[in-house]
Parts: sequence; structure tokens; C-alpha cells
Amino acid sequence: MEKTLLKQRESGFELLRILCITGIIFMHTFGPLNDSLGVLNREVSIFINAVANTGVTCFILISGWFGIRFDLEKLIRLDLVVIFYTLSGTVLSGDIGIKSLILSCIPILSRRYWFLSCYFALCLLSVFLNRLAEKAGKKLLGGILLLMLFLFSFLPTFFYYELIPDGGKGLVQMVMVYLIGRYLRLTLTNPLRKGRLLLLCLLSTGVIFLANSALSFVKGTQMGMFARDNSLFIIASSVLLLLLFRELHFHCPVVNHLAGNVMPLYVFESFVRICILNRFISLSAHTGSPLLIVYVTGYVLLTVAICMAVNELRRLSFAHLDNLIASFLMKLYRAAVPAVTKLWQNSCAKLCHYLEGDHT
Repeated sequence: MEKTLLKQRESGFELLRILCITGIIFMHTFGPLNDSLGVLNREVSIFINAVANTGVTCFILISGWFGIRFDLEKLIRLDLVVIFYTLSGTVLSGDIGIKSLILSCIPILSRRYWFLSCYFALCLLSVFLNRLAEKAGKKLLGGILLLMLFLFSFLPTFFYYELIPDGGKGLVQMVMVYLIGRYLRLTLTNPLRKGRLLLLCLLSTGVIFLANSALSFVKGTQMGMFARDNSLFIIASSVLLLLLFRELHFHCPVVNHLAGNVMPLYVFESFVRICILNRFISLSAHTGSPLLIVYVTGYVLLTVAICMAVNELRRLSFAHLDNLIASFLMKLYRAAVPAVTKLWQNSCAKLCHYLEGDHT
């Protein structure tokens, strides 16, 4: 019974993940057009940023809500999928130099996708972060989060001062948001009113849109200061979205299955847009048209459909191979760990003896 309820709750979160990745593709599609947009379409782009830039934060909040359980074999399988799409995209783009192919084989280590590189690091840290959230207590964890929000969100939002100049696209931001998700899961037990959550979410999004619109008018160019990942308003909107979709208690196998395409969509969508669709469809010719949003919507939906179709074919063709490779690498890992551990312990012991002055 408990597992059934958990799956029913997950469909709401899975739907949120699908909407988030779709919003991110909308932003990526508008991005190359921003410098040539007319006044109306510039406002549309600013609004889309205000809504869709909650996507990455929502992904991490969901991870924090459920809690990451470190699983090395699962991470290996994920890395294999990322390598497949990165290599495929590199070949599609025609960039088949030795350096490009090598970097495509190590997309996580080479930080090809900042989100995935930081996510892998977050998985490695998850054991400690989960323990911190569970053992610190509500008061201490709340204090830690308030301090982090002040340093890494409040200051960048209202003073444009970043202690870590990454716009919130880094591991520190990810750890903070993950802990917010854990804090919400550990402290919120009662249901919340969907109407109020939706109203507050619309209010927060409206503030982001109006602030960026006003700033863009003053600067004479499109600005997104209040829609960055480390914006306090983006974090607030993302939390409200998480809580809103938390209240959607339903179970839909189709939604859950489609949500399995989110990560491949994140990796492969840029290659589909740049290497395939841009050769046949020119959105830049419509930057002054009031119908641009219609064209962009069709373009995004086509991108999503192509990526999902490719991933379904990949699942049928390579999923078993991924499992075999991951299983083989895990066997090597398990065989190597005792020897490496013993070597490390012996090295540490010898170093300690040397530092203590025992040179015998």
C-alpha cells in the first residue's frame, strides 16, 4: 500500500520534470534569437525566462525531496547514456576531430554539461548531505539554509554581488537547493491548498517578469538578472511549484514513462536543434512576427518528439548493453577496492610514521 501511494505521488513530480525540461528547451530555442527580437517578442522571451528558468532548481528540489540514494552502478549507466548522446551529437555536428571525440567520451569530467557534472558530484556527497539533514534538526538546518540563501541568493539578487561568480550554475547552489528539498520533506507533513500555492507562484513569476522587463527597458537590451538560477525569486517560484505538484495525487504510467526521457532530452536537444532542425527551419526570419511564439512552440514540440523517439529506440537497442557494461565495471571496481584500500592504508601508516620521526 505504501509503495502504491509513493508511485501515485511520483506522477505529479514526474509531470513537473517533463514541464521543466520543455521550458528549458523553450529558453534554449529563444536564446539565439534574443538580440534580434522585436519589442513584443522580447517581452515574450522575458516571460518565458521568468517561468522556465525554474527548471533546473525544480530538478534538484525533487532530488532533495526524495533524497538521493548513492548507487554507483546506476551512475555508470547514466554516464553511458550521456556518452552515447554526446558522441552521437558530436558526429552529427561534423566535429569528428580526435580531441572532440575524446572529450565526448568523458562528458561528465570535461564539464560538457555543467548540470550533470554537478549532479554527479551531488550524488557523491549525498550520503553526507542526507545525514546532515536528518541529524542537524529543524532549527540548525534552517539556520544553515538561511545563511546560505543570504550569501548565495539574497546578495546576488538585490546587490548583483556574487561570492561565487557562476550565476547559480554550480555545485554550491546545487547543494543548497538539495538541502532545501530535504528540509521541506522533513518538515512539511500536512497538505497545502493548491489555489494559494498557484496564486503565490503566479505572483512570484510576475515579479520576475516585471522586474526584468523594466530593467530591459532601462538598459535598452534584454536582461535576465532576476531570472538567474541564484535569484531568490527563482528559488521561491521553484519551491512553490514543487509544493503545488506535490499536491497532485495521481498515478499515470504514461507520464512516468515519458519522464524517463528527461535526461536524454537535456543532453540531446541542442544537437537536434542545431544539427537537424536549423537546416530546414529558420526561426530568425520571424523574430519580428507576432506569431513567433507559435512557430517556437511547434519547433520545441518537434524537438521533444524527435528526442523522445530516438531515446525509445535507444532503450530497445542498447539498454541491455548498458546493463552488461555497468555490471562488468562494477565487478572490476569491487575487485580493485580491497587492494586500493590496503595500499592507501599502508601509505597513510608510513606517512604517519615519517611525520612522527620514525625513519626506521
